[in-house]
Amino acid sequence: MSLSPEQNQEIAAQVDFEPEVFSIIDSESPTFLRKLELIQYWYEREAAQLEQDFPATVQIQRNVELEGTGNSRFIKLQLDGIFFEVDTPDAIAVVFRLRSKLPKGYMPITLDFQRREELLKEDFEEALGNSAERSLIGVVKLDDHFQIVQFFGTAAGNYELSNADIIDKLRAWEKLCDFEIMGGGGDTLELAFKTLPENRLAFAEDVYDFCPDLMDQGYVGPPLGEGATMEDYAEAMDEQTVEDLVDYLERNMAVGFWWD
Repeated sequence: MSLSPEQNQEIAAQVDFEPEVFSIIDSESPTFLRKLELIQYWYEREAAQLEQDFPATVQIQRNVELEGTGNSRFIKLQLDGIFFEVDTPDAIAVVFRLRSKLPKGYMPITLDFQRREELLKEDFEEALGNSAERSLIGVVKLDDHFQIVQFFGTAAGNYELSNADIIDKLRAWEKLCDFEIMGGGGDTLELAFKTLPENRLAFAEDVYDFCPDLMDQGYVGPPLGEGATMEDYAEAMDEQTVEDLVDYLERNMAVGFWWD
């Protein structure tokens, strides 16, 4: 379903996007199109070089107080853009297509079910169910996909991984294979691979070391089928191996990280 010219014009009046962008997005038949305001907070002490790392499209406000955080001071980052929904669960394919078509400086990103909760005011179960059928996509003004990780400040404090550590790991993997950063959050990250490393077992071991929650709290083994129960998954989780992770990466050519 294409959007009407009036709908495009209404959003265009709210964001500083080139008209060509709306035409390209319209080719994906979005069900709606709205303004996106992504907001992220960094601890002040962790963000000394932000101005050097981000384009001018990222609004930066320093010395921000947040309720319930005591005397801590934060940096507020805001990135405006647009978001829309498409009638496919394959968000990665949509993002890949848009990245090949949109002008330089426009970065499509995936928005997971937690963003659905935030942006569309859906409850947890509704957001999770809808994300299995339809994809929520954002488009923001960033120059490079690594800036997605920088903007969200993606880190894993419980594994002593800073934002810089995560970027360093991704840079190292970039020498082994071809991937794109699809989206993320403060403790999440989504990658889509165009190629995988030659030594896939060693890579899977590195992936597991990087994010143990993938297998310790998640499941990467063979699909169990529609009738599988929570008990079935619990048993399968205990039996999964790094070889299963290799198979998972080969099947999906994508991986989503989260650090609990």
